[in-house]
Amino acid sequence: HVLIIEDDAEVASYIAQNLQDHGHSSKAASDGKAGRAEATGGSYDVIIVDRMLPGVDGLHVCQALR
Repeated sequence: HVLIIEDDAEVASYIAQNLQDHGHSSKAASDGKAGRAEATGGSYDVIIVDRMLPGVDGLHVCQALR
């Protein structure tokens, strides 16, 4: 199960579709704050994080999750 934290809806959709095509399930969050909340509240095998996110950037999301 993959969490995609990406503010560009088109890019997030492209990543999610490719993951689905290869048999993986995914969920997307559109900003750092929502992504961090989803990551801490869910159970994910992989988290894909955009570096430049609105609100809380990708590096801060990764630091918070560590």
